[in-house]
Amino acid sequence: PVITGSVKYEGTPLAGADVQFVPKNGDPALGSATVVTDSQGNFTLTPDSHANSVLRPGTFQILVIKLKSEDGGMNMTSVVPREYGERATSPFSADIKDGENRLPTLELHKNFSPAG
Repeated sequence: PVITGSVKYEGTPLAGADVQFVPKNGDPALGSATVVTDSQGNFTLTPDSHANSVLRPGTFQILVIKLKSEDGGMNMTSVVPREYGERATSPFSADIKDGENRLPTLELHKNFSPAG
């Protein structure tokens, strides 16, 4: 499957965010993958066996993580609410099928609510 989409935070494209796809039912046979958004908040995930990003059709939870360094070192803080990057709380999921999968825009908000 090829997956395309975009991420916005408070209505603005979110560049440099990790978008992770993990099986919603926890089945490792479906695979998992991470892609990074471009400067416009867009992403395209294509199958890549070398990068271990081959997904099988199924239902995936989508996690969004964006970190920044506060002091130029190893102290990282989350730019977006951490709930978007946690399996237990991320409101995003998608049914991935063979072929092209265009996802609706993932809209993140400063005041996280479970409804997204």
